[in-house]
Amino acid sequence: MIRLRRFSRRRAMFRPLLLTAAAALLFRAAPLALAQVALPPAAKGDENLRAMVHEINRSRDLRMMVGTPLYYLNYNFARGDGFLVGYSLGALINRGESRLRLPQVKARVGSFESDDTNFLLSGIYQGTRFDAQNFPIEPDYPLMRRDWWLLTDMAYKGSVQAFNYKKASMQNLRQEQEFPDFTPGPATVMVMPGEPANFDKSRWERVGRSLSEIFLRYPTILDSQVQFGYSRGVEYQVNSEGAVVRRPFSIGFLRVIAKGKSDRGAEIWDGAEFLGFKESNFPSDAALHEAVTKLADGIVARQAAPQGESYMGPVLFEGVAAPQLTAQLIGRQLWIPRKPVTVPNRPLNWPRLELEGRIGTRIISENLTVRDDPTATSFQGKPLLGTTLIDLEAVRPEPLTVIKDGRLETMFRTRTPSVPGEVSNGRARLHGLFGAERGAASNLFVEARESVPEKQLRDKLLEMVKAANKPYGIIVRKLDFPSGGDQNSLRVIFSGNATNTGKIPVSLPLMVYRIYPDGREELIRDVNFRELEIRALRDIVAGDTPYVFDFLENGATFAPIGVGTYVAETSVICPSLLLEEVELEPIRVETRTEPLVAPPALPAVK
Repeated sequence: MIRLRRFSRRRAMFRPLLLTAAAALLFRAAPLALAQVALPPAAKGDENLRAMVHEINRSRDLRMMVGTPLYYLNYNFARGDGFLVGYSLGALINRGESRLRLPQVKARVGSFESDDTNFLLSGIYQGTRFDAQNFPIEPDYPLMRRDWWLLTDMAYKGSVQAFNYKKASMQNLRQEQEFPDFTPGPATVMVMPGEPANFDKSRWERVGRSLSEIFLRYPTILDSQVQFGYSRGVEYQVNSEGAVVRRPFSIGFLRVIAKGKSDRGAEIWDGAEFLGFKESNFPSDAALHEAVTKLADGIVARQAAPQGESYMGPVLFEGVAAPQLTAQLIGRQLWIPRKPVTVPNRPLNWPRLELEGRIGTRIISENLTVRDDPTATSFQGKPLLGTTLIDLEAVRPEPLTVIKDGRLETMFRTRTPSVPGEVSNGRARLHGLFGAERGAASNLFVEARESVPEKQLRDKLLEMVKAANKPYGIIVRKLDFPSGGDQNSLRVIFSGNATNTGKIPVSLPLMVYRIYPDGREELIRDVNFRELEIRALRDIVAGDTPYVFDFLENGATFAPIGVGTYVAETSVICPSLLLEEVELEPIRVETRTEPLVAPPALPAVK
């Protein structure tokens, strides 16, 4: 390591000569177009920020001799450390620690009106790549300056290449709408002091092992894993508009996933994820043992439950199932991606989303109002996961009412407009496609103007069942969101039940009960929603007790647990909801037949 570092310093001595030679071959000076970025006094002594600011100032005038000058340049950098430990049936299966160094450069060429993004081939670079994994762990200023320059060089050349392809494609395509590819942003300066929270690894190794041992008592659960991990560090952002950001981050997670098989051979799974910015945000050890035991009991109960049948009628989403539902039907649909420019003779089947073009119309019950409040830190004493000070585009988000009295007021906006006249409201929280960022919720509050006590919702359900002349009603107490199923299981469920390709699918209901007129409940399994859309929320009865549901939004279908390098911490606060009409159908899956010969018996667990 010492030799590598000395070698890097030696190369840094010749760096001005290298840059001069490179500039003579590839670049020429362009008229000053981008603002000079100043290093804030609060950042004094931070070599990471100093290297980023100095290099972005030097790079802002780059221009290829046959290319287009930069008009926007953005540096993102995350440094920190991570930890992950996993157990199965009380045995350690993996353990690792990591040092996090993730630099990213975004270079835009052209102009705000038309640049290299929003094109089918945006972000595809053909040329020699620089290995960003070799970014220095130690804050070595000359070495970091060299690496930021190499990353900028690669990002700029890729943008010029994409912009040329895009201009050539647009000459043969008729554009339906003309509005900017990008919009200006503020010169936000936010340099936060302090270091991220730490986690007691020895404690969580002990807790993880003890939680995994719970599944030893359940022989019909064939696979189970318990993982604890965290990621902590500091995030930086500098852009050519003058934004300079430094903020500490930390997130810990405890994941539990288990599965078995039904008598038909179909997989029965469940999962849970406990999240927190620091250790005090997590439940107590006793509460965690109770939750994992309840999860295991639920899998065994579903294995023995009868197969569900087709149903259309009132459904009560009780407890955590209500915010799980609204997170998907509302939260995940409040951002509309922009349709990219395509290559000639290669049409793109771009689906029209459910809320597209519906600003100002009623989309859900007039009884409901939905707010997204990134400034909220807690609700009724419980910390909220979605607190956000600044988004990925250096825009400070403010509280936003997206749906008022059932009417869609606005949506999550980023600096890439999807309709003319659109400006960012600070909701760029995920990396998207075609060079754009993706909007996502932070703390989503679903509030009812009129509500009934939770205990009366079941009586209301039975009244609606009787009025509809149904033999029973349905109560859903948990959805598979985020999903604990593996890729194969989710693929089978999705392909067998997704019939409306333009709609965002709702995840599988896990804990589903029939409730009969006498109040008796019966657990059923293997049912799924049939084309459940946001319009199902137009006629609802809401309870009076809000439930807080935390999850990591990764943008993937059903948000599988543990998927995604970049995630957006999200909280949804919603009361129980009684929907007038929801359709369910049996899951149609093909399963393998069981072996004719039973496996050899295992010794009893003491």
